[in-house]
Amino acid sequence: NKGLKLQNESDLLAESSRSVVMDNALSIIECSICLDTFQQPITLPCGHSLCASHHADIDGKCPFCRKEFSQTLAIRDMADTDLSKNIDIVLKLANELDSDRDTVRNATNNFNMTLYVIPSGTIVSLQGLVNATERNGARGVVKMYNQETGRYNVALDGSNSTVSVRPTKLLQHARVRINGIVNKPEMNDQEGTIVSWCHTNDRYNVETQQKIVSLKPKNVILVPETVVRFVGLVNKQEMNGKWGTIKQWIENSRKYEVQLTTQRTIIISMENVRV
Repeated sequence: NKGLKLQNESDLLAESSRSVVMDNALSIIECSICLDTFQQPITLPCGHSLCASHHADIDGKCPFCRKEFSQTLAIRDMADTDLSKNIDIVLKLANELDSDRDTVRNATNNFNMTLYVIPSGTIVSLQGLVNATERNGARGVVKMYNQETGRYNVALDGSNSTVSVRPTKLLQHARVRINGIVNKPEMNDQEGTIVSWCHTNDRYNVETQQKIVSLKPKNVILVPETVVRFVGLVNKQEMNGKWGTIKQWIENSRKYEVQLTTQRTIIISMENVRV
């Protein structure tokens, strides 16, 4: 429940570290649907909170746990005045910490990027290299992530060499399940592995048991624990380029729940993540 009841500023200041304070503050005041500070927050009967403006779009079901509630329940009956008060408390605390909300958010994201790196042993391909174009498409295995340089050490197949590569220059050979194909429904529910990305048509090339197929991101379901990068977000452009770990795919909304920190998740469209 976003409406974590912090009675006053001292509840936050009692946290063990500045990073925990910032993380808790963000999780309290941010709506997981629009990724912005709550506007007229409401809390559904199940306990999940969202902006009042999203109420008309959820069809009587919580977008997070999918529990149903009466559509006759008025917004005024679900208004969360405690959560509204908490937003004011958090913003006041942010000022006392001599930092605005954007600084808090960026600092928290930067701190937690290291928590969700591509695991060692993951098969990857190199892509987008400019100074070593001959290596584009080469496959390898992630050996480790260097936190100081922000690069991965990758052991290339067929050689004894290890290269240091930025995260955006790697494509994970992630496992997927095909979904949402209308013109060839027999392909749906087949499993496969991403083997490359085509920049000209923004599609994954996915290897199945039968063949390699070209699919849009919205037609491949990435499995939980896959590390993804956010792209194409319009309302929260500062999130583009950030990374998180898929917690689950929400079938009814066709969106992912992605873990950003140990305490913070967001709901994001399939088209807005890349491996």
